[in-house]
Amino acid sequence: MGYPDTQQVQATATDGTVVNLTVPKYVPVSDERVELFRELYRKHVKTVKPDESWKGACYAIVPAALVADMTASMDFMGSIVDEEEPVEGGMVRLESDGYWAHGF
Repeated sequence: MGYPDTQQVQATATDGTVVNLTVPKYVPVSDERVELFRELYRKHVKTVKPDESWKGACYAIVPAALVADMTASMDFMGSIVDEEEPVEGGMVRLESDGYWAHGF
């Protein structure tokens, strides 16, 4: 059974070949991945204003090796990553305008 909602994307292979792909807009996430996302979110995400709801503007500072999983975690939780900025010590700051700002 296919996915009802798909989108077209272009990918560039390591040899420079450009390929057009049809991919699902939504890919189901396993229970284990959901738990990882929640754990990362709880551990690393902080609100910009202290004591503000988790649905407000927020940020996370993580090692570069965690950026992909942390971005997926924030996106999954509705805190879509708006900016990614390298900071000292091989860390990366991920910023989101927040759950509410993204219309959730």
